[in-house]
Amino acid sequence: MKSIEYISEYREICRSIFLKNVPDFFAENEESPFLEFLDSAPSIYRVVLLDQEVIGSFGVTEIMVGEAGRISWIMLDPAKQGVGAGRYMIDECLSIANDYKLGALKISASHLSEAFFKYFGASREGFVKDGWGKGMHRVDMLLQT
Repeated sequence: MKSIEYISEYREICRSIFLKNVPDFFAENEESPFLEFLDSAPSIYRVVLLDQEVIGSFGVTEIMVGEAGRISWIMLDPAKQGVGAGRYMIDECLSIANDYKLGALKISASHLSEAFFKYFGASREGFVKDGWGKGMHRVDMLLQT
């Protein structure tokens, strides 16, 4: 497993992975913001490869060197759960945080993905009912690095 820098040629496979995660982890109305994010040429966004196949993506954005950053648009093809990719992506985010000397990573998750981030030590900082859309609650979290 490895990660490489996102380039526009990966847009459609990332979109496909996003759609495979609707409605289990993302709300349908988040597709446009995700595609806008990809089209903005984010500086730290990566795709995860397993045997040369793109199986997920993640990024660290809003970096304030020496302070905090944000885990952005982390997702995995549901068919690839259980291969260690979730841990791999979190470890990569923590490595990026270390490179920038970040004390913490902010996470804006859904209530459905909260347990995943809690497993890695993130704590709940806030909750917004229907924050991502009807029935998709927003959970703001913090992962100390």
